[in-house]
Amino acid sequence: MAQLWKLPCIYICENNQYGMGTSLKRAMSSHDISQKAVAYDIAAEFVDGMDVLAVRDATLRAVERARKDYLPTLLELRIIHDASFLQTGAEEFDRISLLVKFNFRARAVVPRI
Repeated sequence: MAQLWKLPCIYICENNQYGMGTSLKRAMSSHDISQKAVAYDIAAEFVDGMDVLAVRDATLRAVERARKDYLPTLLELRIIHDASFLQTGAEEFDRISLLVKFNFRARAVVPRI
């Protein structure tokens, strides 16, 4: 409806790559949520959600599009998920938790600024 009525909306999807404890790789044929906007002819952008400056820049572009053209935008912010909510066995949880901690530390926002 937002595209049809030319509503200046900005939709933000914070994608942690899991839905209800299930990896998106196991639940979706397309791993990019931003591609879903194509069906509605909505502008979409994939953004590294761990990069605060990239998120800011993409948001500014979406705001400009909304103000200038009165068009909606979908921003997909891919982030590193918190594995503590997963319903897995203890051994699997420990492996996932270790990978998440390693990836998060390597990509942490504060040290990179």
